[in-house]
Amino acid sequence: MLAPRYPAAVVAGNVETSQAITDCLYGALGVLAAFAGHDEQLHVRQRYLPVLRDDLGGSGAGPDFDGTSVVQTHMTNSRLTDPEVLEWRFPVRLESYAIRRGSGGAGRHRGGDGGERRVRFLEAMTAVMLANHRRVAPFGVAGGSPGALGENWVERNDGSRESFGATFKVEMRPGDVFVDADAGRRRVRRARREKRMTSCVFCRLVAGELPAAFVHRDNRVVAFMDAGQVNDGHVIVATVRHVETIYGIDDDEAAAAFRLAARMARAVKREFGAAGVSILQANEPAGFQTVPHFHMHVLPRHPGDGVGLEWPAKRPPFERLAALGERVRGHWHRRADQGFAARALSAPAAGWTRSRPARA
Repeated sequence: MLAPRYPAAVVAGNVETSQAITDCLYGALGVLAAFAGHDEQLHVRQRYLPVLRDDLGGSGAGPDFDGTSVVQTHMTNSRLTDPEVLEWRFPVRLESYAIRRGSGGAGRHRGGDGGERRVRFLEAMTAVMLANHRRVAPFGVAGGSPGALGENWVERNDGSRESFGATFKVEMRPGDVFVDADAGRRRVRRARREKRMTSCVFCRLVAGELPAAFVHRDNRVVAFMDAGQVNDGHVIVATVRHVETIYGIDDDEAAAAFRLAARMARAVKREFGAAGVSILQANEPAGFQTVPHFHMHVLPRHPGDGVGLEWPAKRPPFERLAALGERVRGHWHRRADQGFAARALSAPAAGWTRSRPARA
């Protein structure tokens, strides 16, 4: 049944692919609603090589029984590491681990609820998440409602927050908290976002509510033909996630967007015989942004095509250039110093090896 060929993804066969196949078979037969769809894993790396396996999913309901909350199904049901053991071995603190009440799908028999876990990092480390059902909810059967989507984010020690999808890598700093979302919070945030997202033309294009001539799409970025076609081959590259400006995209989205823009630029230059290609990206009305969803225009250019761009260069002396550069550098230095000071004040005096037991 499965014969993957390059570039199809084949990683995580037991923890992700097998789960999706099992859910597919149960769903096709109509005998069991979907599980959370993954053996969700958080890998952390520094001088350690641990794997923190997050057993957060709920099992699907059947024709005469409810699902089970916070459990692995289909391929495994490994035991949860004790919080005290986790904190003794690794420089993290398990701040909480709770059931995501109401996240299981509603119906005559309810699906099992997922969980919420908050892990605070006490040293700088790299975290890599491998999960599923961040964009497509676990399905119900026989008229039952789907379960809630999963969600991940990082709460930085400086008060900022970064949201992520199903698979990503993120650098964690001392004091940062890695969170798997709970359904209650997510529903509140979703209600606040829906008004923006339902009116966003690009979100509607990505969701298939409006027609679009797609050139490329994956789980992070899409490329489609601009409806205005300033010149033949005019392509728009946009994020799948609703992010209004470049200030809000994460590093993986930025890398994916600019990589795709470069590929589109090479394609339209060759295919349409362009003399050049302009990559245009705007933020906020003052920056001439008209659609509040991060995107870039890949525009083939030809002599005399009528496209103009005013560039009132001031040409200041080098001393002013150096002063301006110092202000930019100083901004990041101040943020780094403030973050370091805050983390130093919040660090436990006894060190992570003797951190208090977490309240699960």
